[in-house]
Amino acid sequence: MAHVETVRPQPHEFDVTWHFGATHRDDHGLSLYYAADSVYKDHGEDWKTEGKPTESFRFDGDEWAACFDYYTGGLDPDTAPPEFQLEQVREFQFYFVAQDSTYDGERADNSQRVRGGTLTLRPRWPDLDSLSEYDTPSVPDLGGPYVSVRAQASNIDPEKYLDLARTVLTSFDIDPRYTMDPHPISHVSDCALYVRPDRAKSGPLYAASGPISRCHDVLVSDRSGYRKHTEDHRERPGDHVAAMVTDDRASDLLRGHRVGFEAKHYYMRDPQSYDPDEFGYHPKFEVAYQSSLTNRTVRWDHPDEFDLEDLLHELDETLFNMVEWAGLSLRGGEQWVSDAYFAAGDEIERSLRLYDDPLPEVEDAQTAAVTRLWGEMEDSDRAVVDYLLADGGEVSPEQAADETGYSYRTIRRVVDRLKDVITHTYGQLEIASKHIQQELLSRVQAAESNFRETVGSAVMQVANAAERGDTADAWSRWRREYNAAVRPGEYDHETKVEIHYQPTDAADERSMLRQLALAWEQTHDEPVRHLTVSYTRADGEHRTVRDTWSVVDSLQVAAQRAEDAQNATARREAEDVDWEAWAAKQRRRAGGTGDVTPG
Repeated sequence: MAHVETVRPQPHEFDVTWHFGATHRDDHGLSLYYAADSVYKDHGEDWKTEGKPTESFRFDGDEWAACFDYYTGGLDPDTAPPEFQLEQVREFQFYFVAQDSTYDGERADNSQRVRGGTLTLRPRWPDLDSLSEYDTPSVPDLGGPYVSVRAQASNIDPEKYLDLARTVLTSFDIDPRYTMDPHPISHVSDCALYVRPDRAKSGPLYAASGPISRCHDVLVSDRSGYRKHTEDHRERPGDHVAAMVTDDRASDLLRGHRVGFEAKHYYMRDPQSYDPDEFGYHPKFEVAYQSSLTNRTVRWDHPDEFDLEDLLHELDETLFNMVEWAGLSLRGGEQWVSDAYFAAGDEIERSLRLYDDPLPEVEDAQTAAVTRLWGEMEDSDRAVVDYLLADGGEVSPEQAADETGYSYRTIRRVVDRLKDVITHTYGQLEIASKHIQQELLSRVQAAESNFRETVGSAVMQVANAAERGDTADAWSRWRREYNAAVRPGEYDHETKVEIHYQPTDAADERSMLRQLALAWEQTHDEPVRHLTVSYTRADGEHRTVRDTWSVVDSLQVAAQRAEDAQNATARREAEDVDWEAWAAKQRRRAGGTGDVTPG
């Protein structure tokens, strides 16, 4: 673990739920809730004449405004403890906002609350139930009545939230003793850290060769990837580029990490309305934890479980490792742009683990797995792979059996044989990553044009080299896969690459050039810009490329459209296939009328 100085990251969204009143040190039960109900009753007549109750307080160097509100909840008061003497179960909400440079002057509940948020108080008790018109919430049973307090806010240090919550409640004369001892199962649902890079220098973060895109390609499965990856460059390059990584793949990226995350590069609304010297003109790069992405619960403060302190450390490491892999400096300076809360020159010194980018190694291993298995596939393997590549929805083993004509037992054997390229989780089959999907697609397309017969033996040689861990052969593997010739150029340091494979569309073309650049960078000291690449597309257009990465980036939008169109066509074609006739043909080829199972 290195002792490093970095620019100080800024906390963004945060969501935490505490439970008060049900620990061995805190037997206050519903006292906090009753205190909030007293605030409601004390201002009963004033609501009509003076509006919602408001207060002000000072916290963390700023003046803050607060507002109290309520709404009728759905819990049935008849299921409450005997001491609960209220006819309605109200839920209480406290709004708060810092009156700093971003404050809009509105009452706290009407404010945008750029630095601020809400506290929501809800009573809880064992065996609670809801009124008939409401769904009953699923809540933990802590052995007695308690109060759940949820804080949702932005641009506040996560470790200060509990002190802030006490201060908000105290401003309305609620005793702070009721919030002194949150239950150990109190948990965090959302937490984000960001930095704001200069627009002119943020490209490596969202580029095709950058850490966000490659996280998606290498660590996210094909169907999960479709739902969990965003590349929107329509308004401007890098307008919104995000990848979401689940728990089990987070440790593939950073050894020892335990929770999934979202990494995204994005702009605020209408950045062109700002001048280049204003922060709104420049993007954010953010790493966030969201409970929807993980199976692991993050506790607020727990001595024996993964808690907020652990989470902040993982987010911090993920953020700055990805910044490092993009080639940006970790230190404060001109590559960053200050905003109201993020300070470009503010640095912090602490211990962080900085790793070499593992994605090329993971990507190379996936390519090796596809190359090795491709030449060994049985007919049933090919049928399942073809079906998964063509189908855009969720696929179960039973569906794969129905659609391919093979038995369920055969499908399970296929999945076992191809476990390096197909995953089987929660009853669904999917290609293990976007990169593996593209590797398989390129081979399917090559086979259709008799490409495989031309280079089959060479591909198997590459597979054997990959099995030996010969990562230096990545360039040779790419040349053979795309039938490329290499010769010296006309100028010093120039290398000409003549590709005889013809990409079928923008997605295929982008994948081919991207894999070229990655393979070259893995195996050569000379930069990719020394390459002059020529090829002819399937539509007959001849192209000469001298800046490979720029062309890869420029093809992003067209490639996404081509991929969407390809998926739509595949789905239509699959719907038009007479699967019963196809299965009957397979049975005849298999020599029987029963299970379509080779051998």
